[in-house]
Amino acid sequence: MHATALPTLLEWWRNQTGNAEKIQKKGLCSAFLTVHWEIWMERNNRIFLSTESTPPAIAGKIVDELQLWGMAGAKGVQNVISRE
Repeated sequence: MHATALPTLLEWWRNQTGNAEKIQKKGLCSAFLTVHWEIWMERNNRIFLSTESTPPAIAGKIVDELQLWGMAGAKGVQNVISRE
């Protein structure tokens, strides 16, 4: 596949959130930022602290952080992390 045929991150994001309601879009934005933040923090821990978390531990940190965001009043976060 030619590299230009791959969607950009912005195109992918618009495709994922294009039909979402406003509250859902806010939850997705919070989740998107939290995932990237936790990956960045894991990268920093590995480089600067020589520590390494397992993928399930990182996923747990993401869910925990999103739950905190939800308790703090972030709109739509509960829709993203709900397991029902």
